[in-house]
Amino acid sequence: MSLIVNNSKSLAGGKVSALFYSVSGGGKSRLAASFPDPLVLVFEEGMKSTVDLEVDTISPINWEEILQIIQALKTHIKAETKQVEFGGKLYKTVVIDSLTAMHTVIMKSVLRMNRRE
Repeated sequence: MSLIVNNSKSLAGGKVSALFYSVSGGGKSRLAASFPDPLVLVFEEGMKSTVDLEVDTISPINWEEILQIIQALKTHIKAETKQVEFGGKLYKTVVIDSLTAMHTVIMKSVLRMNRRE
């Protein structure tokens, strides 16, 4: 068996995709908000712990607004700086808080569109 030792310097400049899992109050929102220049899509109350960080947030309330945000983010990516422009400001990080709550919003919207709620 041969093991290869790598150095984290080789990761510099690359993108990071992460999923944080913990109990309620475990610090997931605060951790995510500590990433560089974050824009947080808020779907639940968890951002109160980040008030001192002055994080930009947006709170979509239905599937249509989520799609609108995704489309805006996709069309305003600055490849050369690895940033995304949204609302006239550049962000290096996009956070979804929380994925479970976003799923609930999407499901309710889809059911409403299909008149099954």
